[in-house]
Amino acid sequence: MVGDTVMMKETVQGFPRGMVWWIGPSAREVVQRIDNGPVFYGSGAGVATIKVQLVDSTGANVIAEDSALLTVVAPPPSNRPAFTQIDASTWRGCGMSAAGEVFCWGNTPSGPATCERAFHQSYGTYCNSVPGKLDGLPQFKFFDGGTAAVCGITMAGEAFCWPALPSSTAFGVLGLVPTSARFTMLSVEMGPDFNFVGTVDVVCGLTPTGEIYCWQRGDSQTSPQQVSGAVKYKTVSVGGYSRGGSSNKYRACALDLNGAAFCWGTASLGDGNPAPSSEQTTPVAVGGSLRFDSISLGGLDACGLTSAGEVYCWGSDEYKPVLAPTLIPTTVRFKAISVNGIFCGIVTDSTVYCWSNYPQLGPPVQVSTTYHFSAISAGDPEICGLTLEGPEVCWGPNLYGVLGNGSMAVIGPGSIPIPTTPPTPIAGQRVYP
Repeated sequence: MVGDTVMMKETVQGFPRGMVWWIGPSAREVVQRIDNGPVFYGSGAGVATIKVQLVDSTGANVIAEDSALLTVVAPPPSNRPAFTQIDASTWRGCGMSAAGEVFCWGNTPSGPATCERAFHQSYGTYCNSVPGKLDGLPQFKFFDGGTAAVCGITMAGEAFCWPALPSSTAFGVLGLVPTSARFTMLSVEMGPDFNFVGTVDVVCGLTPTGEIYCWQRGDSQTSPQQVSGAVKYKTVSVGGYSRGGSSNKYRACALDLNGAAFCWGTASLGDGNPAPSSEQTTPVAVGGSLRFDSISLGGLDACGLTSAGEVYCWGSDEYKPVLAPTLIPTTVRFKAISVNGIFCGIVTDSTVYCWSNYPQLGPPVQVSTTYHFSAISAGDPEICGLTLEGPEVCWGPNLYGVLGNGSMAVIGPGSIPIPTTPPTPIAGQRVYP
């Protein structure tokens, strides 16, 4: 099963000079060899050929060899609790149970096996092709994942964050955020990560009385500071490019109690003007005098959903800048949206439509599936959702095993346009010894 280890044993006659175990490149999606010995870790569902060779004293000549097939299966979904919240982030997916436990898969810091198939970088990273429970965390009532950080809200309303990438404490330490403020929801900067060194995530949290506090996770961590102004808000969302230093671009947007949108940051703010020359810390009213029920940001894109089910988007600073809210061309009406490089939404019949901003913004295309959805989360570029039929599902190219179905095999392109692979159920949890 995925996550299990097995020790292979050879039987030989005579006095061998040395034994060499190895797996072929394609088998690395299924098993990983631990410490160059005969112990193998099941990293993904499938069948792998394991070979052992008897070599002479020089190590250059093979005296004899043999092979065996090793089958790895994904754990059943029944071995873990169902998710009440789901989040597809950059190279990673996470879900939260009704008990406030967090499970993650893909590029997470909790897996012991090395995923040697690195698709964006030339080095290996840690991967999980099925969900793994993140132990040692408090019970949460809400969580959100960003590029380099994941944060949750404890039952007491405290913000608690941990690094989302398998690296050193350069991405921030695990623990409570140092502030006396209490939060009802929060948003972690989401978008492509082009440079691990100097990676930062802006996090903003909403208090029960409508104030917003923002802080920074990563190489240059800051303490929460209240966003200026007397406006009271009902939700907040953050997106950006985690490039580090002065090249980091982010945008935070919030809705006031009447649904008017306000934005701040270093990217364009939706008021019809280009990006500010320096960080805008005071919220600026988004143009168009529109009112939104919800708002979603990811990368350098922002979208708002009206009570009529129409979607307006702005941003896209690095493709074709959309400096003010622009109506997405479609006749379908939405009841939920999610943005992060890919744009997706649940329409009135609970099916899902997605679109991209390249080479133009929209139009939405229906996802081919028999599932109906209660929640959707657009990642980069995988997408995950909760279905009315029961299974939690993901779809996309499966970079780093982000589909969570037990497979490490890449099944499609890793960039926009939108993924066309059908949604597949997320597997059960990897149980650590």
